[in-house]
Amino acid sequence: MPHYGPGECPFESAFLVLASRSDERVLSQATVCSSDSLPMTWIREYLENVVAEMEKVNWPGRDELISSTLITIVATLIVSGFIFLADQVIQRILEILYRV
Repeated sequence: MPHYGPGECPFESAFLVLASRSDERVLSQATVCSSDSLPMTWIREYLENVVAEMEKVNWPGRDELISSTLITIVATLIVSGFIFLADQVIQRILEILYRV
């Protein structure tokens, strides 16, 4: 696939890729333009890149997933309870103010 310089390709796309390499972060910019701008070619290349990136993902283990889910549920219940109580207090205050 030919690579064109900036401004030479009518379908120029710039991709900023931030990839973790051990402890350092690598920022690279790649400009890619295909001579055949068929949509299926771009879609196929995109999906191949998606699959390649998904293979690099560090998926959580079962124990980590369960503990993270429980933390999320508990935090949601706490925040929901706080919002409920705040709503009840505000409602009572407004009832008192409207009676006066």
